[in-house]
Order: sequence, then C-alpha cells, then structure tokens
Amino acid sequence: MKSFRQFLLETQASQDVSREVHPSAAALLKNPEGKYLILQRGSTAPWMPNKWGLPGGGIEDKETPEHAAYRETQEETQISPSNLKFAEKINYPDYTLHLFTGLFDGEPKLNFEHIAFALINKEEIDKYDLVPDLANIIKRHI
Repeated sequence: MKSFRQFLLETQASQDVSREVHPSAAALLKNPEGKYLILQRGSTAPWMPNKWGLPGGGIEDKETPEHAAYRETQEETQISPSNLKFAEKINYPDYTLHLFTGLFDGEPKLNFEHIAFALINKEEIDKYDLVPDLANIIKRHI
C-alpha cells in the first residue's frame, strides 16, 4: 500500500504546482470501553471523500495545535475531549499534522463534514477505508 507521503508527493508532482505548507491538528480519542473514534468523510468532501479519518482540521491564526485539535473535535462531533496530550508531529509535502491523543465520553453528534462514526479497536483498523497513512499512525499510538 502506498504511504500518505508518497500519495501527496505524486499528487503534487503530477500537478506541477508549488504548495504552501498548512498546519493542522487531529485527535486520536479513546472512550471508557477502550475503543477509538474515527469519522467518515462525506461523498462531497473536497479531500478524500468517503474515507475514514480522525476529528481534526486546520490550525487558525494565533491558535495552538492543541486548541485546534480540541476545537475541531467539538465542531465535528460535539464532544469535548479530555486529557489531550501531544503524540507526534508529521511533516507532509503540503501540510504538517500535529497529532494528539486523549479521552472522550458520550455519543458523537456529527456535523455536516461527516456521515458516520465508528468506535474501533486495533484489530478493526484494517476493515475501514482510512485516509492514506492513518492506519500506521493509529497503530503507533494505541
């Protein structure tokens, strides 16, 4: 399987454009039963439609990566994550991902960006059509 980094490099090369690097943040969240939250992007999403990913998004001006992970989780799921801890910074060709791990409780209520959620364990990761490289990222942190 092609890595996310390879995918982005090939996409950038095929478009022959210079890209600005955008900072983003995401949260890998575990519930009290030990399951992890993933979200399915909608079919009209501008990036990776129908793929499964984590709550997250761009870091706004004067916002810390941790605050962005918290805010994006609230916006996308109406969940307030707790115990957020920095896990990893990954540099891709056109964005930098700041990954946080944390906890959540309750039932997600999705906004317009996603069409479904799943609560998974390590053994179930490969059953989902995740955004590129996400399976490897999750496996490193659970």
